Amino acid sequence: MKNPRLHHEYRVEFLDHVSGGDEPMRCVVWGRLAIINKDFLVIDVWGHLDEKHTRSIGNDVECFCILRSTITDIFEITDMESLA
Repeated sequence: MKNPRLHHEYRVEFLDHVSGGDEPMRCVVWGRLAIINKDFLVIDVWGHLDEKHTRSIGNDVECFCILRSTITDIFEITDMESLA
C-alpha cells in the first residue's frame, strides 16, 4: 500500500464482507484520512470546517474504519476528476 498522509483526501477501494455471500464485495469510500494505524485507516466522510470542533465521538463526524488488509487500492484526491 502507498504511504497515505494524515489529513489528506483519499479514495479508498476495499473488500467488505457479504452476509450470505460466497465472496467479498468491492467497495469504495472518499474522504479525509483522520487516523493511521498499522492495522487500519479511519476516513472521515463528513466533518467540520470550524477548527474548534475537534474530532470526537458525538460531534457529528461520520467516519469509516477500514482494515488495511482489505484495501485493494488508495488514491490521493487532488482534484474533482479523481472522484470518478
